[in-house]
Amino acid sequence: MNQLDAIRTLYGYNRWATWQMIEQSALLSPEEFSFPDDTPFGSIRNELVHLFDAQWGWIDICNSSLRGVPRSVPDLIPADYLDVESVRLLWERVECATDQFLSDLSNSDLERVIDPQFDWGDASAPLWVTLMHLVNHGTQHRSEIAMKLTNLGHSPGMLDFIFYYGSREHSTDESSTQSEG
Repeated sequence: MNQLDAIRTLYGYNRWATWQMIEQSALLSPEEFSFPDDTPFGSIRNELVHLFDAQWGWIDICNSSLRGVPRSVPDLIPADYLDVESVRLLWERVECATDQFLSDLSNSDLERVIDPQFDWGDASAPLWVTLMHLVNHGTQHRSEIAMKLTNLGHSPGMLDFIFYYGSREHSTDESSTQSEG
């Protein structure tokens, strides 16, 4: 497996694990889904929207850097997503943009440096590092959401990569994401 295929496999895992969050969130009442808590993002809904905002934003940054096109993704506002269904539809849009970006990549693209120019510090890194960061960021937030869901009686279950890798979802994802790049 080459580096690009490994990254695509990690993004397959990212998709699978995030769907577990959405499926369990759908079992919550609307009040539980958006109930303010004392975590940095304030609710399951807000944390999911943050997770999707970060992924879409970083994919947009990477795409604009590699292709020399203007950024096109606005910041997402949690209050614009009133229920689990609207969040699920948002995730489908984010995943579509992610899949398109990943399908257009070549192995040589992975070494290009992405320099997003943030006010809060230097985040320049080769594309492969940026993409790995994004999956790791998702893991952090999914674990926080999983704890909230578990406390509400809706554990998403085992989210370890090895469970994804051995699942039927992996077999389907891997065959659909193989590249020649």
